[in-house]
Amino acid sequence: MIKDYFEKFSAFLVPHGLYKMFSSRKEKLETAKFNKFMEKQKKRPIKRFGIATAEGEECVILGNGPSLKNSLSGETLEFIRNKKKFCVNESILSEEFLTLKPDYVVLMDPYYWSKNTGEPYKTYYLKDNEVLSKVDWKIKVFLPKPASEWNFFIDIPEKNKNVEIVYINTQLSQQPSEELKFIEYRQNLSMPRVQNVLVACLYLAINAGFKTSYIFGADHSWCNTLHVTEDNKLCYINSHFYDKEEVTTHQPLYRNPECTETWTIGDFFEALSYKFKTYDELEKYSKYMGSKIVNASEVSYIDAFERLAKKPAEVAGGLHE
Repeated sequence: MIKDYFEKFSAFLVPHGLYKMFSSRKEKLETAKFNKFMEKQKKRPIKRFGIATAEGEECVILGNGPSLKNSLSGETLEFIRNKKKFCVNESILSEEFLTLKPDYVVLMDPYYWSKNTGEPYKTYYLKDNEVLSKVDWKIKVFLPKPASEWNFFIDIPEKNKNVEIVYINTQLSQQPSEELKFIEYRQNLSMPRVQNVLVACLYLAINAGFKTSYIFGADHSWCNTLHVTEDNKLCYINSHFYDKEEVTTHQPLYRNPECTETWTIGDFFEALSYKFKTYDELEKYSKYMGSKIVNASEVSYIDAFERLAKKPAEVAGGLHE
């Protein structure tokens, strides 16, 4: 504040032309200082989370949407098999998890590290633990830093050396500009808002250096099944690619691990808006980092990324060529 008063006082005393000259010089010095700072930050190593990628390598990110079932067949399945794979959440309990043998599992929901997680989620996570304790291939499990104190999987690396748990910083950036945010993202000093686990997958893939990330099974069509009960509880049909039978029953849309409070319709749609706005940001970040995101989901509400017009097998060498 004192500095502001001094500048205003100086502007009053010093002749206008002279003051303008000094102000211009000061602005140039500050700009040069900022540019020097930015260049220094850009030279710092990128946080790659121990993910090794070859030049031009591509990956696939498998959401749990119902449309993934159609993608896991024929030439598209072969396309997926031949790439490094990210999977999420309860796909661990699917038959496809054991056959596809994904390289990375991403778990961002607070339910995974709450000691008060309610049923049926607690039962699912204990089963996840059993499966991961027995995998016979190398796999990285990604969780947020707050989960490092305790989570349902914290003991697995001691039982199975194939499993490595990596904790990432999911804090939101407080930087005022997009460029400064991206500098932080490069070093995992912060990351885009993790309103959905797909955000974390894409962020990890970009920082790891994958040239192109293909998304499958990112339907994001929850709003199609919303229902509000007579006592104003928000419910939805929670269907996934791995369901043995078609899911037709609505269940409460809980907002806390204890499963005692459901979302309000207003808060739910606000959360949805955060998801889709963050995808817009990730599209910009991927370009900033020299990579590409392609949405190959057969059904998807996401409009931020390039859509795949052809079957993956028909795309020779990838879309970036």
